[in-house]
Amino acid sequence: MIAKRFLLVSALLIALSINAAAATNIIVQTTNGADINSIAASLGGTVLDSMPGGAYLLSVSSMPTGPLPQGVQSIETNSSLILPRFKGAVLSTPGGSGTLPWYANQPAMKLIRTAEAQTRSTGRGVIIADIDAAVDVSHPALRGHLTTGYDFIGSGGPRTRTGATLDQSTASFLDQSTASFLDQSTASFLDQSTASFLDQSTASFLDQSTASFLDQSTASFLDSSAAGHGHATMVAGILVAIAPDALIMPLRAFDDSGTGDAFQVAKAIRYAVRNGAHVINLSLGLSDQSKTVEAAIAFAEANNVIVVASAGNSDSAAPQYPAVLPGVLGVAATDLDDLKATFSNYGESVFVTAPGFNIITAYPGGSAVASGTSFSTAFVSAEAALIRSLTTNGIQDVIAGSSVNIDALNTFYAGQLGSGRIDLYAAVTSRFQSTQTPASRQRDRYIVIFRPGNSKANRAAAASRHGASLRFNYDVVDAIAVSVPSQAVLARMRQDSDVLEIIPDRPVFVLGGGAGGSVSTSQVTPAGVTKVGVPTTTSNGAGIGVAVLDTGIDFKQTHPNPNRTA
Repeated sequence: MIAKRFLLVSALLIALSINAAAATNIIVQTTNGADINSIAASLGGTVLDSMPGGAYLLSVSSMPTGPLPQGVQSIETNSSLILPRFKGAVLSTPGGSGTLPWYANQPAMKLIRTAEAQTRSTGRGVIIADIDAAVDVSHPALRGHLTTGYDFIGSGGPRTRTGATLDQSTASFLDQSTASFLDQSTASFLDQSTASFLDQSTASFLDQSTASFLDQSTASFLDSSAAGHGHATMVAGILVAIAPDALIMPLRAFDDSGTGDAFQVAKAIRYAVRNGAHVINLSLGLSDQSKTVEAAIAFAEANNVIVVASAGNSDSAAPQYPAVLPGVLGVAATDLDDLKATFSNYGESVFVTAPGFNIITAYPGGSAVASGTSFSTAFVSAEAALIRSLTTNGIQDVIAGSSVNIDALNTFYAGQLGSGRIDLYAAVTSRFQSTQTPASRQRDRYIVIFRPGNSKANRAAAASRHGASLRFNYDVVDAIAVSVPSQAVLARMRQDSDVLEIIPDRPVFVLGGGAGGSVSTSQVTPAGVTKVGVPTTTSNGAGIGVAVLDTGIDFKQTHPNPNRTA
């Protein structure tokens, strides 16, 4: 009898485990006045959480199919999000003095002319919201720089998460050498004699300071199993060093294991906007596109809040969310020689680049040397704060227009590193009133290259079929220029069997006007064309030598030099 009871209990436990494993968390966007309890009942689910704007988190047995219940606008899976572990080493911290942390004068800060920029702006009056894991609020470098934040996780961990965590097998954020994350079990902590991973400039800077690497026996404060541990402190340490008079709003949407989800991030974005943030730092990546996060970012943009996000660390041109979304400033990482960091993503997710290799910053219990686009993102968020302290409009244009073009140093990635590497002093000394088309690319405009032989009519039909607006239909190449209302439209076009490649549009400022001087234009140019009539070899060849005026007349019919043919 006892054995039978044991078997029965075991069977019940197994059944419960199967049901728990099958549970799915979904985000339900409702219409005004909809009854979420009735909706949850019709879906056989339970309401877990809610946020302003009519979005609810539900737990259901499986993803709903069929027609949407009355009062529901959309349903999507609650996507998992990831925080990167960092590549680098922990340092003991020298005694600091003054208002800036001791590492504020490191080579990466000098490269972007931070000290010079701080003579014009220190970010006073600006609030930067960092949506991240827990921050070390007692860290000496951060004292006096934090404002009231919010913990969306709590002591029990994110009850709404999907359960996906960052580990070596599933992480899309990889370190720049071996994809083996630094932790106590696999990494011997670097000391000064073995710190060969440092570039010469950073190593020299550390030699001049009193910082020293911690050996393995004294680095016990590092929680090796936690991808989120220290991440927010490192990001905040960079923000403080560049914009010392801005205030940081720490918003905890990840636990110490690096686990989070789209719902909590979207909720944190809306919280930041409603509580006065001017800049939102997203040193994170989504595993999938999320309409809920996209709507929250649109809410931020509608309230004139700048959103900055990591382009990702997988050395890939694959779109990274939310960096690739229109209006978001996606950031790639470069080194002290303005070369793309070997781990950094590139392509359409990139708005600008910033230092992200061997960056010295704060870390719980001391400081750290780390690499990753998370830290590059913090550089740009801090830059946005410096500019926002001086002007309320055109901040994206200032960041793009003041950046240093580094295509010549990165020929393999030319046209795929946004507007270039940031320059803080150039940004804060820019003329903020500009009537010219900004140097930044149009985030919702793309060139779609088709397989040879596709007619203009077929290309136009494809744009219409996928929901894109046709801007130009080229004669000299099998390509069209389009505007897309969302990344979902772009994703559909990428799956079209007739499409070879989709590349971001890149605006051109000026046409050579001959003796009469230059003429401003808002001309559109495919990647691979630096200016009208001067092709380069950085594209795949399909777009070389092609540029179209806004009238839609291409150079097969009309050439800027009447004495030449196209």
